[in-house]
Amino acid sequence: MSTTGHILPFERHRGRRERRLHRALTLAAGDEHRGPLAASLAALLEFLEADRVAVAWMDDLDPSIPHPHVVVDLLGDRPRRGVVRSVLIDAWESGIPGFVDLPDASDVPGVSGSLVTVALGSDGQRAWFLVVEGPRRGAALSTEQADRLAYTAGELASALLHPKAGPLFPVWMPAAQGDRTGDGYHHWGLRFRLLRLVHGVIAEGLAPDPELLRQRCQGLADEVEVFADSSEGACWSRLLATVGEEGWQALPAVLMEWAGEVASEGELPLAIEICRAAYSSCVLLGDAAAGARAAAQLGRTHRNAGDWDASERSYGRAVAIARSVGDLEREALVLDGWSNTLRVRGRFPDSRVWLREALD
Repeated sequence: MSTTGHILPFERHRGRRERRLHRALTLAAGDEHRGPLAASLAALLEFLEADRVAVAWMDDLDPSIPHPHVVVDLLGDRPRRGVVRSVLIDAWESGIPGFVDLPDASDVPGVSGSLVTVALGSDGQRAWFLVVEGPRRGAALSTEQADRLAYTAGELASALLHPKAGPLFPVWMPAAQGDRTGDGYHHWGLRFRLLRLVHGVIAEGLAPDPELLRQRCQGLADEVEVFADSSEGACWSRLLATVGEEGWQALPAVLMEWAGEVASEGELPLAIEICRAAYSSCVLLGDAAAGARAAAQLGRTHRNAGDWDASERSYGRAVAIARSVGDLEREALVLDGWSNTLRVRGRFPDSRVWLREALD
């Protein structure tokens, strides 16, 4: 029997680590919070010749579930987001900053080589950790490697333990002021609570406590059912089912559908916020294809809202992501949308350039 059907050309695998790293960084760059962290992790990964680096956290008061915050993984097209709780506890108990180097961690579930865990400290609510996995076995980190690891850990701790405060109220909230009574008020209240649910599971790295998640979803289910006959209510039902079943791979598409429905009603600030949540979920999942779609939808929504600069930034991000995965069809569609933004702005020569590139 011929074996040629089981042999894959070497060219298909050459440089795949570099391609995965480029794709991960291109996707993360569109997330203002995770992008800078991913860049620091990628630099450390290359220096240590590691396979996977991650930042994760556990709740200070109930450290039962590790939550991945940023993961860069070169061993697969989608990052492995799991983090073993016991190694985080060992690092924490070794002191702050805690440091545990396991040159051979083959007895740790999911790890085949070495494992280094650093306890970065607590921000008062969450205990933060840096995790590095690699092929190194049998030898401890060199002095130079340990120094670089300590430098990156300090850089990450500075960003994670002292974050910049965000706005007290979401920018889309003023749009809710038009109807404060009856079903209109209830409708806006559900929007807020559903988006808060989404933001919560994203903040938890799409690794929430299953029991708490069940309670959150149950608390919303009956209220959502009241609006099930409306088009947006149907989106809510699908969103609640997706989150409740922890169907994270489907979350970006469900959120983009909701954003499109909201945008069709003229609620553009809210649609932008939902698109951003969709994009953040893509970053956590490492789903570059969905990330390109979310960035393009965000660009279109910004354009409809008259925020031309934000529209161009989002379209530019979508093009970069599409190119990183070699999706020529998506790239052409995004370039067409970008050219429309330029045309509306009166930049006709630039618009023609992008249209020609889309056709090529």
